[in-house]
Amino acid sequence: LLLAHTRTMTSTDKSIVSTAVLIGAFCGQLLFGLLADKVLPLSFDEMLTKQLVGKKKGLRGYIVIGIAGTIASAFVWDIPPLSIFVVLAIVQFFLGIGIGGEYPYLLLSQVAPPFSLSSHLTPSFPSLTVESSATASRGRSTAAVFSMQGVGALAAAVVSYIVVRAIPSDLDLAWRVCIGVGAIPGLASLYFR
Repeated sequence: LLLAHTRTMTSTDKSIVSTAVLIGAFCGQLLFGLLADKVLPLSFDEMLTKQLVGKKKGLRGYIVIGIAGTIASAFVWDIPPLSIFVVLAIVQFFLGIGIGGEYPYLLLSQVAPPFSLSSHLTPSFPSLTVESSATASRGRSTAAVFSMQGVGALAAAVVSYIVVRAIPSDLDLAWRVCIGVGAIPGLASLYFR
């Protein structure tokens, strides 16, 4: 954490910040899982034509929460009596909700049959991408989508290296830029959804 180089960070602070996103992801899975279950008995054509919360809005909902959590994380500060670490943990919790929201919709697309209106939609990553795959290749599609997590982790390390090299004298700005850049993939996927 670059943040640890700009402020005194205790082991409790590190634990709070790193655990908040995991707790948020768990809550996001529950929240968006309940939303997905609410519409599961309907066919996909019914979900789209009736404009229920369902999949289309749910796909946008969790990504917007994740993007907001990422951008807010880049702009956190001390809000007395809360330290910057507690404030960061709070916004990281919301980032986690966005991350956790992906899984129920991915599983929904694995369980339910493909819908006929899919040719009119821009494929979404990964739910609609998997959903629009042939049944026989859905497992491979899911594996390909989740293998991109490794690519993302590598990209994050490369971006961090470049940013720290470009701004070595201001690590406070550097960690904020690194986190802020993390919103770009989410914004791109929101566009393609």
